[in-house]
Amino acid sequence: MISLLTKSEKLVYADIRMTTPSTQNSVIIPEESTTGDEVKGNLGKAADFLNLESLIKSYSTQIDNLKKELRKEKRLLKDAFENDAVYREHNEKVKEANQKRIETRQQILNQPALKEIKEKLEELSEQIKENEETLSDYLLQYQKMTGSNEIEGDDGETRIIVNIAKLVKGSFKPKS
Repeated sequence: MISLLTKSEKLVYADIRMTTPSTQNSVIIPEESTTGDEVKGNLGKAADFLNLESLIKSYSTQIDNLKKELRKEKRLLKDAFENDAVYREHNEKVKEANQKRIETRQQILNQPALKEIKEKLEELSEQIKENEETLSDYLLQYQKMTGSNEIEGDDGETRIIVNIAKLVKGSFKPKS
């Protein structure tokens, strides 16, 4: 567990939580048979959890707001380009040139030897993707079993295991 507060801050926060009624985040105080240190420890953990949850929600909201602002600013910039006559004219020429390039590329790719190479590239890319997903699963298992975030490769080089977590809206359905 990541401790976001020092021990003294936890105790102060725990004392405040015990004396301040809250309807949103209530802390259940254990039975009298537990020691004062255990109560403070449990309250500290609860405070850490509530603080962490609050930070997650705060950053999530902040990221959503920044994304909205980014979309707005991108739209303003796009509108400025679209309203410029010279830019629109040059953009049309670029679109025509790109269309010719795509047609030429397709003609070249229709050659039998290049079709085989393209298919081989797609197969290799898919195989790499599948192997990376499998390796990721094995690395998570390795982390859980050993508690280590490092592993030595066949070449003798130490590699660090990196986990990436994301927050997504709604229900998440993993790929089959």
